[in-house]
Amino acid sequence: MVVICTMVDMHIVENKSKSGKKIYRSTLLRESYREDGKVKKRTIANLSNCTPLEIEAIRLALAHKDDLCALGALSESVKLHEGLSVGAAWSVYQVAKELGIEEALGKDFEESWRFGK
Repeated sequence: MVVICTMVDMHIVENKSKSGKKIYRSTLLRESYREDGKVKKRTIANLSNCTPLEIEAIRLALAHKDDLCALGALSESVKLHEGLSVGAAWSVYQVAKELGIEEALGKDFEESWRFGK
């Protein structure tokens, strides 16, 4: 019988590099794992364009990945709220496209839908 045990650790890494006087920063979601007895790392996602709040939310989720229900007990430090729902508006827009209503309303309608004007 062969038993294979795989341990994977996901974490966030913040890198700084300097070129001349310019400092570049990157934030990466990385994974550590072992392959042939050696520790390897791979980048899962580049989080550099995420806001600090989004990065902290990912950190919090990673810290509680084994028990996400525990996040409900962190009410003092975490405020949960539901984001905007776009499902109904998107459905109406798709029906308008299929019926040709979008063309009848003109290009301004299409741009206002896409850019939220």
